[in-house]
Amino acid sequence: MERVLNIISKMNADGAETFLIRLMRSINKDRFMFDFLVFSQEKGFYDDEILSLGGKIYYAEMKSKNPLKSFYDIYRVIRKNEYRAVLRVSEHSLAAVDLLAAAIAGAPLRMIRSSNSGTDGGSSSKMIHLLFRPLLNLVATQRLAPSNSAAVWMFGKKNTEKAAVKLINNGLDIDRFVFDIEKRQRLRAEMGLSDNFIVGHVGRIAAQKNHEFLLDVFHSIKKKYDAAVLLIVGRVAQPEIEISLQNRIESLGLTDSVVFAGVRSDVPELLMAMDVFVFPSLYEGMPNAVIEAQATGLHCIISDTITREVGFTDLVEYLPLNDPHNWAEQALQYQSGYVHRNMRQEFIENGYDIQSAIAWLEDYLSSRLQ
Repeated sequence: MERVLNIISKMNADGAETFLIRLMRSINKDRFMFDFLVFSQEKGFYDDEILSLGGKIYYAEMKSKNPLKSFYDIYRVIRKNEYRAVLRVSEHSLAAVDLLAAAIAGAPLRMIRSSNSGTDGGSSSKMIHLLFRPLLNLVATQRLAPSNSAAVWMFGKKNTEKAAVKLINNGLDIDRFVFDIEKRQRLRAEMGLSDNFIVGHVGRIAAQKNHEFLLDVFHSIKKKYDAAVLLIVGRVAQPEIEISLQNRIESLGLTDSVVFAGVRSDVPELLMAMDVFVFPSLYEGMPNAVIEAQATGLHCIISDTITREVGFTDLVEYLPLNDPHNWAEQALQYQSGYVHRNMRQEFIENGYDIQSAIAWLEDYLSSRLQ
């Protein structure tokens, strides 16, 4: 059995991390096992599951605290355990330093997967990203991305256009997301929202997700339909954003109409309970939440700044981020209800089932690790 080391900041319940755990659940464990190296000793959302599936978790110092120790920690883990395959998942090309440590430690297969099409770090972070991009392209033996925009951001337009990047869809274990009317009714009853119009959103509380605009949209919806409720699912990544949102909710008089559900393990059921999905992100590599929402047959209204590749079904509508009232009008058209169709076959045909990603990964690892 070959053990593959995945390097990521922390195994939280965010999109890239969720995709990794889906791969781990489905991969042939007689042939491959996923281990993880993270940069925080705080327990991650998926840590218990990783250990229960047979994986190992290692810790490295954060580069921002001690770059030399971080480099050595990565080198030591790979060298000591003789890892031949390393997968680094990141939205920033500074991850090249981690793959350089892997190269010096002797790992012949060094994969990097872009997880976004931008960064919240500001102009200085973007400059560093452009500076380290050539090193990343040099030290990586395989470039991966979930979309064309995520590929261009991480590896540059030239590498993307000459097919030097392999695009792998954020596949789902689709059977978990097939719409179930009984699950919908049960969860809505448990939340006390059986008779409400539930406007839903799944995404970490961070600037990228544009929750201020989401609140503006919902405020407009609420004016026209008082039974509307906004359900926000996801962890708080930037506490200052959460404080700002809470203050704005109070000032708009929406305190009793906005529900922060936090991190949940029943996201498929929560999506089934929603009536419309609103996702006004400023940018995305490939939003896992929008893929999941479609899988439950939920209509999605998303910003036109997001990659068009995520709209592979007719359930996605793109709108510009210039008029929250227009977003509200579009959302309200679903207030009277609709049939949530079974999306299983459509997802398989479009390659958004987890088995499609697993098939490529297993073939790739087998061919490179003879």
